[in-house]
Amino acid sequence: ASDRKKQMTGQMSLFDFMEADDKPSESFPDCGEFSKEELLNFEKEVLGIYVSGHPLEADYELWQKQVTAQTIDFNLDEETGLPNVKDGETYVIGGLLSGITTKTTKSNSIMAFLTIEDLVGIAEVLVFPKDYEKNRTRFVADSKIFLMGRASVEEDKPAKLLFSRMCQFSEVPRKLWVRYADVAECEADLAHLTEMVSGSDGNVPVSAVCVAEKQVKNLPRGIMINPEDGTLDRLKKEYGDDRVAFTYRKAFE
Repeated sequence: ASDRKKQMTGQMSLFDFMEADDKPSESFPDCGEFSKEELLNFEKEVLGIYVSGHPLEADYELWQKQVTAQTIDFNLDEETGLPNVKDGETYVIGGLLSGITTKTTKSNSIMAFLTIEDLVGIAEVLVFPKDYEKNRTRFVADSKIFLMGRASVEEDKPAKLLFSRMCQFSEVPRKLWVRYADVAECEADLAHLTEMVSGSDGNVPVSAVCVAEKQVKNLPRGIMINPEDGTLDRLKKEYGDDRVAFTYRKAFE
């Protein structure tokens, strides 16, 4: 841009006296695109909102199967003027930990107010001193977490969740499955599948299912993947979205 401006104004630089072959060339490395999650984080940092998507979209299936209430259920309903959650009932919500505020109590203990953001809104979670002290290092801003607690409902106010337990998205027990038509197809490809996932260092076991014979072949216990390192995307590209899927256990059992 600077060179073009100088050319338009008739300015010359030291390099203009060089032969074309001697002039330094401009080159930029091919760095590729940022990951989807990095792009979303940049959007939130610069604009204050997510524009091209939401960080929870990639974990929608996991989120949907774990929660028993959404943040919108803690807000006042326009028709009834009441939240959809019941006072004293236990619920599980999940999402981004988008805000952490601490407060010193009269007894000189520290409690926390967490803001949880899911795909439909936000809700406030109260963490009392004993639970905060036990979990304070696990409350990391912008991390994806599930929270269990009791609903606290007050008149004319959005309900709150009184914290009792937490679980990171990555801690939810799960298994990755790759589907094959039959045993013959599986056995012919099993070495290739093992090679594809062996470089991933995670805690998610991998199994192959042979549809025709209804057989399951588990990969060695030492081979587990990290769903966040790109291995899952490579598997879906290799085998197709309809042949690669997770099964989940409950976060709180």
